[in-house]
Amino acid sequence: MSRISKSDVNAAFELAAKAIIEAGGADGRVSRADVSKALPKLPPAQRALVDVFFRFIDARDAGKGKQVTGADVAKAVAYAKEKLVAKYDLNGNGLSKDEIARMSVTGKRAVDLAKALKAAPPLEPLAPPRMDEGLSEPDEILAAGQVPRDWAAAAVVDRGTLQHDGTKLTGFETTVALTADQHEVATAAFAFLWDQTFKYRVEGPAPLQLGPTRQGSLKLGEFVRSDDGQKYLVADWRDIDDASFTLYFQRVSDGRLRLAIAQFNN
Repeated sequence: MSRISKSDVNAAFELAAKAIIEAGGADGRVSRADVSKALPKLPPAQRALVDVFFRFIDARDAGKGKQVTGADVAKAVAYAKEKLVAKYDLNGNGLSKDEIARMSVTGKRAVDLAKALKAAPPLEPLAPPRMDEGLSEPDEILAAGQVPRDWAAAAVVDRGTLQHDGTKLTGFETTVALTADQHEVATAAFAFLWDQTFKYRVEGPAPLQLGPTRQGSLKLGEFVRSDDGQKYLVADWRDIDDASFTLYFQRVSDGRLRLAIAQFNN
């Protein structure tokens, strides 16, 4: 059997985490009943990992039988990457058959999902976003279909941290309650902003702090642009310095999230 990379297994845990969060409600909490209802809709390998991984999170972070939060899920993913995956690939050349055999049940189910994902047909690449310049005058903003400066968002991520390994973003944590869509959009937005700005602000291993007096705040919600009449999932980043962006996302036919328009506001 060929070796399987840690990054592929880590991606499997991230996919399972996304499914768990999506199973919950708008209050950002997920119960066993929520997950049980969602499991039949998932592909077999993903279903097996989501089931065992939720049980792991339920027992470890929330206390058995209680609801789990997005923060619980994020902590469990970080733990799984370190203790359930990296621990077994000490030489860094991928997981061998013998190494996989020594893994926990949860780790083995992640390997199963990683294999299934690798065997799936490749997805078509997403088209790059259109790059727009943000306008400043209210009448110009309205005419161009841009999000107004006083936009009333559905959620505002104004506290939390951005996790990284020094070279790339590995996730974010916040106590702000987010829906599954909002969490996915925020994750995509922070990944874009990492390449644009955040990676240049890293000083050592400490996470970057979110907030109006820290790195900035992220407004999330739906918005219909007046110029094209289309609805977008919007992430409006208000930067502490001069790197503010409004990001307009849409879903493509296979359900993936695509950044359609990246609007620079400084």
